Amino acid sequence: LVVVGMEDERAIAAGEGVDVVVGSANAGVLRERLAQVDTAAVGAIYSFGVAGGLDPALPPGTLLLSTRVVAQGVDVQRERIGDAWTADPGLVAALRVNAHRSAPGKLREAVFLGSDFEARENPHANSPRLREISGAAIIDNESHIAAAFARQRGKPFVAVRAVSDSVDRPLPPAALIALDA
Repeated sequence: LVVVGMEDERAIAAGEGVDVVVGSANAGVLRERLAQVDTAAVGAIYSFGVAGGLDPALPPGTLLLSTRVVAQGVDVQRERIGDAWTADPGLVAALRVNAHRSAPGKLREAVFLGSDFEARENPHANSPRLREISGAAIIDNESHIAAAFARQRGKPFVAVRAVSDSVDRPLPPAALIALDA
């Protein structure tokens, strides 16, 4: 099962034997859609797509593999960090090996920060303080939800994300337009 934020990501992740759930960058929508998934035949849960950079050393296009996912707490002003999940070591190892074969040195391991807030609602989305308190290299809207869902269902979890925008550049106006379902 692959969890993504946008339809374009669904097209990339889709394939034989792969079910994809699109969250439309809306935490409530994603949770509702995941609640409808029968995980009896699901072997693992992946979070896949793009994410905002928190680490200034990561340019757009950098591909990251999660070792851990932390959730941004609901108190955005205080930048409180919430729950945390460790990525499945077996999935991390398998992806690391496969990436090394096809693109040596292109996949980096990192901590991911998940946020229920869309970029336009989250004034601290690319805050250096978020990186400092979370240890995260990137921020996205789906990984923490997918990780929690995997834990609830007793399934292994991992996330793979590409940096879409670096921490030192403001989001473009198009990124601030709400996605629809």
